[in-house]
Amino acid sequence: MRTRTRPRAWRPRTWVLILAALFALLQLGTVTGRDTPDTKNYLAYALSLRGEDRRETASG
Repeated sequence: MRTRTRPRAWRPRTWVLILAALFALLQLGTVTGRDTPDTKNYLAYALSLRGEDRRETASG
């Protein structure tokens, strides 16, 4: 006689992976492609270390 087995419930680890993937997809949706003020400051600092003119670094 064959007994039927119930389908396994989703494990907590599976739910965590699903939530992590959903979170990652939502984060990708918020990317705008614009530079942040921090990015511009880092670029200006790097150019000034390289010896660029102050006006050139400000326009960065």
